Amino acid sequence: MDGRFFRCTDCDELICFTQYDTVPEYEFLQDKGDFVEIYSNERTSFINEHSKHRVEELKINKDSFVREGSYTDPMGEGYIEATNGREDFVIRRWRKGVNAPYDYQLIRGRIKVRVEKIEVQKSNIRKQMEFDFGKMPVSKIDAFISVYEKMVSYMDPGWIEIELFETDSPTLCFGKGNNEMIKKLMEVSEEIFSGEELKNLNQFILDNNSYDGVITLMVTRQFKIIRTKKRRAEIVKFPPKEELIDIRKVG
Repeated sequence: MDGRFFRCTDCDELICFTQYDTVPEYEFLQDKGDFVEIYSNERTSFINEHSKHRVEELKINKDSFVREGSYTDPMGEGYIEATNGREDFVIRRWRKGVNAPYDYQLIRGRIKVRVEKIEVQKSNIRKQMEFDFGKMPVSKIDAFISVYEKMVSYMDPGWIEIELFETDSPTLCFGKGNNEMIKKLMEVSEEIFSGEELKNLNQFILDNNSYDGVITLMVTRQFKIIRTKKRRAEIVKFPPKEELIDIRKVG
């Protein structure tokens, strides 16, 4: 989420100030056969309502952003953590229509993300190994996929590095295995391969353990909002007022 977030501590209302708040819109007038500029200021009503109230700026944790639905869905709801230094909040962002501005809701709490499922890319591994190894028996490829799946079923989730490569879905990403996972995968592979094949397999694993390579793991994550109770607000002065403009002005 871009912009600066301000919270009125008297009303517990939230607004996001962005660089686009005062950008004019253009409307075509049939009678004049031309476009006119319509000036607006999304901040005006908030400033008018809360100029005499206690208002503070919230600090955003950009790394905490999560959302529902596909990243390409303009109607998907997003959530991000914020704080005033005393309380933790979650900001919910949504819009009522594709062309509508964003609405925001302030929730006391934090975002908890957990790993729900870790899967091996079976089909992609099989295709890549058949392409890279040519005459390798299918039985060996299937055996490798089987031991990899078994290892993943009991391995420590900490073996997946923090760096996650996301897909179009916010809940699905590709996780890169760390050195310990690669070492363990090579150990279980010794039951199937030996000699030159084992050496080539080691290189295959290293070459495909990055971004969305076939050795990376598909990680399904879920998130939920952990709500907390309201605390007494403290006085924080509002930043200097900006110059207001007419909501609608034809130039």
